[in-house]
Amino acid sequence: MSTKPGEDHTDTAGEFNFTAAANFNSTDVTKVPTTAQLSALNPAPVLFDRVNVLTFEEGTPDSKLSGSVDWQMGPFGATVRATRYGSVLSPGTTAAQDLKLDSATLLDLEARWSVTEQVRLTLGADNVFDEYPTKTPAALNTTSNTPFSNYSPFGRSGRYVYGRVSYSW
Repeated sequence: MSTKPGEDHTDTAGEFNFTAAANFNSTDVTKVPTTAQLSALNPAPVLFDRVNVLTFEEGTPDSKLSGSVDWQMGPFGATVRATRYGSVLSPGTTAAQDLKLDSATLLDLEARWSVTEQVRLTLGADNVFDEYPTKTPAALNTTSNTPFSNYSPFGRSGRYVYGRVSYSW
């Protein structure tokens, strides 16, 4: 059902659109590059080491699931979206320095009101529950200025609240 500002919708709950998505990944490094010219050096440098291999194999989530519901009734609308990121490995140079980032689910909400056919007001929040990635333990945080790993599949800034006024012509 199509809705327009000002239409009477007393007999309906509006229009709902549902979206679901899933992504599953599996990566295996089966061969690493070498170079004969560097073998003369003592010790020969490693071109593609443990960190590089683990970055490809486990540095991104093995799964990402998302679902959303979008509702529209007359001049009003809303969206609810949940996204779940699987766990990730932030590799260190040794297994003792590895950090497993736990899986996490983020929830986003948005409410819209079309004041007129040209003007729309929107209020929303991304990461409503203020989720953060797994914190890097002090023993692995040598600089003390990066409390979260760069391998996190979602932002490290927590909740984001916004308002928007749109005008279309």
